[in-house]
Amino acid sequence: MFRDVSEGNVPAFYSGSPEGTTPEHPGVVALIELDDHKGVTVKPITVEINLPK
Repeated sequence: MFRDVSEGNVPAFYSGSPEGTTPEHPGVVALIELDDHKGVTVKPITVEINLPK
């Protein structure tokens, strides 16, 4: 359960507890970007599994 728990101007994100990823339940990773002008941005990225048939 990825969520933003930031307070004020301090960014903080909870990634959730480790869990298995299946085709029916994709996982999420955090993409963290550091930029001199924009500062820090955090984006959740869905990770899907495609199993061979």
